[in-house]
Amino acid sequence: TSTDRHSVFKQLLFRSEMMEEKQKLIVVWVILVVLLLGGLVLASEVGHLSLKKDLGVGDVTKLLTTFFVLALFVERTLEVFITAWRGKGTANRENQLLTAKQVLVENPKEPVRQTRVEEKTEWLADYKCETQAIALRSGLVLGILIAAVGVRSFNTFVEVPTLIDPTKIWSNIQFGAFNVLDALISGGIIGGGSDAIHKMMNVVIEFFDATAKKLKNP
Repeated sequence: TSTDRHSVFKQLLFRSEMMEEKQKLIVVWVILVVLLLGGLVLASEVGHLSLKKDLGVGDVTKLLTTFFVLALFVERTLEVFITAWRGKGTANRENQLLTAKQVLVENPKEPVRQTRVEEKTEWLADYKCETQAIALRSGLVLGILIAAVGVRSFNTFVEVPTLIDPTKIWSNIQFGAFNVLDALISGGIIGGGSDAIHKMMNVVIEFFDATAKKLKNP
């Protein structure tokens, strides 16, 4: 029957998606292992960086406030572009789902109409998940681009490594790795959204307040 064929097709599709996910995970783990080994080799050849002695809560909150404002700009920009791009598709799918539900009300026990509602619901959910994935990835890319032009975080906490001798390869690698990691992490924070940054600000403020109280009342 058509229902059996549909069930078999969904099972095959599920197995195919599972295989693709496993392959992606393998690739991710290989990349992570390579990066880890590269980091260990670099750590064995270069020294540690110096923490800034005059670091205070004001420096951290100023940095996070800057990131917060930038994250708001990124979110609003993406909202405009993605709504213009995907908004019509979402509205179309919602209307089709509403129509399918109205048809189902006329005869709630008919299997074909029930299946139609389930398919439309899944169709709309998949489209919204795709839209969310696009927004998250676009936010990450924009955040990294913002960090790449100079809005970064590492120099708030540690002294930037100086390129003393450009002829030494490990010195060059350390300097480059510092900037790349700074751009990736700073971009990830900005692209992660304003809510996450706001939570980080609260945690930082609470931590510094608790530390100050302990120093006053040991």
